[in-house]
Amino acid sequence: MKICEMSDGEQIDEYHRIMSGLVDCIPVVVKYGDIEKKKMMKASTNVMVLMSILRRELKVSPNECIVLIIGNEKVLSGSSILSDIYTKHKINGFLFIELLKENVFG
Repeated sequence: MKICEMSDGEQIDEYHRIMSGLVDCIPVVVKYGDIEKKKMMKASTNVMVLMSILRRELKVSPNECIVLIIGNEKVLSGSSILSDIYTKHKINGFLFIELLKENVFG
């Protein structure tokens, strides 16, 4: 079951299950269309590193730009640190991010 489709209680239980034994990690859920990517990222990681990982895993072509959004409104800056974003925008222990692709280079 996708984390986005779980109830609040189920999300909190899943958060505690995932985080048991982990230190200095942030559970990130990236939604791209019907795809849901779950990542455990170091708290000190910046958004640009996450974007590079997602670009590689989702096989985004070089002529496509990717944009990460939180809450349908806030576009994430590449230099932002995940721990700062997590502190402000976590929901039930998870950082939910939406990925959008845009063909910008021809």
